[in-house]
Amino acid sequence: MVMEMIDDVVLRRIGDFDKVAVAFSGGVDSTLLAYVCKTVKPDSLAITVDTEVIARGELEEAKNIAKTLGLNHKVVRLKLLDIPEFVENSEMRCYYCKRAIIKAIKGEIGDDYVLFDGTNKDDLSDFRPGLRAKKEFGVVSPLECLTKEEIRKIARELGLPNWNKPSNSCLATRIPYGYKITKKKLEMIEEAEKFLKDSGFSVIRVRMEGKNARIEVGINEIEKAFRMREVIVDKLKQLGFQRISLDLEGYPSRHCK
Repeated sequence: MVMEMIDDVVLRRIGDFDKVAVAFSGGVDSTLLAYVCKTVKPDSLAITVDTEVIARGELEEAKNIAKTLGLNHKVVRLKLLDIPEFVENSEMRCYYCKRAIIKAIKGEIGDDYVLFDGTNKDDLSDFRPGLRAKKEFGVVSPLECLTKEEIRKIARELGLPNWNKPSNSCLATRIPYGYKITKKKLEMIEEAEKFLKDSGFSVIRVRMEGKNARIEVGINEIEKAFRMREVIVDKLKQLGFQRISLDLEGYPSRHCK
């Protein structure tokens, strides 16, 4: 069944290598890739890198999905806040982040494995400095011939549990370029987004602008956020934010992450 649904190009690219490992975030792209690799090559690995910019809920979800699908899953710890270029948060932040993540995975799997990632066709049209790091280390992207919509369709037909999971990005993307990334800022953002998720919002971004928070939710959830404004303001001020605003354009607006 899996073979019938996957593009021949994808299968050929996977089949070109003896030992493969997948950079596994728990999102739909890397989940589909890891599942197909496990089906085609039972000894394949799925590697999740645990950093300060990954919400604890996202990490636990990745672990649960890996267990449900029977993946050979490993978690590697990486301290991104020890990397000055990352902390400085220039427009090349994603390059330094991706570079460190790839090195951490390669340090775990060794030279015998080829590293795959879930980059898709749509990703190639975005501004993504991390793609440069991927090329430097020879990371292979078997899904880059498929769009996000195609990947979701295949994942749904295969019955993958997260086929409709909203796209997400690391917590560092909530901090504008030029503002240093700190543990405190990341914790504030993580707690704010967890509170909103626990309150029933499906798509959430809490953008940190100075000491202020600008909340983005899905277009269909803006009215709900407005009705809850007093509760939301109280909670986020408890977390340390000074002023809280709601982006009336919703997510996605002008932001791509």
